[in-house]
Amino acid sequence: MVEDDDAFAEALTALLEADGRVEVAGRARGGREEVELAEALRPDVVLMDIVLPVMDGVEATREIRRMQPTIKLVGASVGSWSMWVRGCKRRPPHATQ
Repeated sequence: MVEDDDAFAEALTALLEADGRVEVAGRARGGREEVELAEALRPDVVLMDIVLPVMDGVEATREIRRMQPTIKLVGASVGSWSMWVRGCKRRPPHATQ
């Protein structure tokens, strides 16, 4: 999970893990940190905030997709949805599908 707001991240973690089918394996507070965390943890899914310090969610998504082309990413943010969709729909240069 990538979320820079501590209270929201804690609430979302509790909600996601409530029924036992989802485990939040790690949390980053910024895009650069998430790129490193995703490389280390190799999660099935990344829940990505868009407006982040250091590296925004769009750029972090591109970096993660370059390293892990099949990873699932879910973007979530207030007021930035169209930016994320436009930025993340582009395939990495090496993608074959």
